[in-house]
Amino acid sequence: MGVINTETISRTRLRGGRHQDHFDIVPIPVLDATTGNIDIQTRITFLFDKQLDLTHIKEAWYQLVEAWPFLSAQVRECKEAQSGLAYHIPKEDVLKEHSPLEAFLPKNQRQFLSIDCSNRSLQSYWPGGADRLQGDLSETPFICDSPSSQEEQDMTSHNAIRTFDELIKSDRPIFTAQATLFSDATMISLSFAHIIGDGFCIKNIFTAWTDVIRGVQPPPQPAILRDNFASIDVNAKPNLPLRYRLLGLRDKVKLMANMLYDLQFGRPEKSMQAKYIHLPGTYVSQLQKEANEYLQSSPANPPNHFVSRSDIVLAFIVKNIAATNDPSKSLTPITIANARGKKVTGINLDFSHALGGCAVALPLTGMPAGELVKMPLAELASQIHQDIVQQTSSDNLRDLFAFNLHHFSWKRVHGPDAKQAKAKSDGKMPFFCTPNGRFCGLTDWRALGFGQVNFKGAALSGECESAKVKAINTHMITPFSTRDRFACLGDLDGSVWLYGVLSKAEWEHKDGFGRLAKVSRNTEKAPVPVQSEILSSRL
Repeated sequence: MGVINTETISRTRLRGGRHQDHFDIVPIPVLDATTGNIDIQTRITFLFDKQLDLTHIKEAWYQLVEAWPFLSAQVRECKEAQSGLAYHIPKEDVLKEHSPLEAFLPKNQRQFLSIDCSNRSLQSYWPGGADRLQGDLSETPFICDSPSSQEEQDMTSHNAIRTFDELIKSDRPIFTAQATLFSDATMISLSFAHIIGDGFCIKNIFTAWTDVIRGVQPPPQPAILRDNFASIDVNAKPNLPLRYRLLGLRDKVKLMANMLYDLQFGRPEKSMQAKYIHLPGTYVSQLQKEANEYLQSSPANPPNHFVSRSDIVLAFIVKNIAATNDPSKSLTPITIANARGKKVTGINLDFSHALGGCAVALPLTGMPAGELVKMPLAELASQIHQDIVQQTSSDNLRDLFAFNLHHFSWKRVHGPDAKQAKAKSDGKMPFFCTPNGRFCGLTDWRALGFGQVNFKGAALSGECESAKVKAINTHMITPFSTRDRFACLGDLDGSVWLYGVLSKAEWEHKDGFGRLAKVSRNTEKAPVPVQSEILSSRL
């Protein structure tokens, strides 16, 4: 692990009087320190259809933290770091001294928190999730409510940080974990600042955690020093990537007015609702089969032209959102691409032993909502597929990464270079859709294989053959609205499990998502949780 010389950095006191020489100070990679990552505090929860041994899970977590101390890292500003930020990773003596004290901290300040709710069922907390665990899934798509916002926080991330400001000013670690026990299920949650990297990093952490639970020693801590994008000059003016245009003053005013109207009047924040969508595997496969047959029947398409499962899912979402829009208003889809394993002009990507992100947003072709509604699903999926091929060319990926680093680097937007960057700006704003348009985004986690995470080693019954993820719950905390954001959480038991945020009216629109069956949240008052980990004999 590469370490910045602590003698060059002021000795700010940390963690109850300890000095910075108790920490390894490691620069945060420049792409991870862009505002799109910094602004997001993420929670990912895995649901299992049985009670697991939370004491064993907790002990394994702290064993993993000792092996991978970056899990307890704090984040601080750092002038010497190219990104302006650095991890302060506690050394072994600090970890050993702090771990025994965790039990005496308030529950919301512990790095690992156990909650015993074994006096209630998962159904009382999240009916849609309970249906997934019990296998009560229809062969037709349906939508289910998310848990209530406050209870979701208590049950999944009571001990998690909520803002980036809290992260850099407090002694809280970048990762926290929580386990919640129901009478018929267990939830395992990981909360983290998105600057840690992308979904592959999170999958690696869960995999190492389950290894420790099974009694296997975790591999050496992944390297954090390597910055795949350090060669990009963030101050150099980048090329405009595909689909981007420069907005002058008039268009910027239109854009701001459009967004403000949507936030205040069109779809006020209080109308936003997070929901989950279940698409049966047979349903998605049939849509994909019909789409590819439709495309192959057209002489205008090449013989090997096809659309993927992801193309179909994004097209499905876009068409249902478009049905709720003004037909003349443009709608631009966005998806997320991960450049791991891809060629990027001028950049040698190496994630063989490293943490860090490699994801970037791809704005696709925008069209009037009315045209999107009329367009056959196969044609829209095909257009999405071709757009992604164009957007992920090695040259455009280079332009996208350079563009993001130039415009959204924390150091240039909020950090020490912000004033200078603003002074050099020409006043024009790069944007990817029309000023009076709208956009929606989908990130696809299916390639991560979260459904294969197996906590079998923590099963209470020694004869348990498997404890794989049966449902996934997620939410994020940001300073901005999470509207129009969707995530494909994975293929679980063959079906596609989606999460999204739209207004109540959009979810209920008769020509869009309102056509799907519903599973409502239980509105009855839930039982009070059993008092807590140490007082419960089960824990």
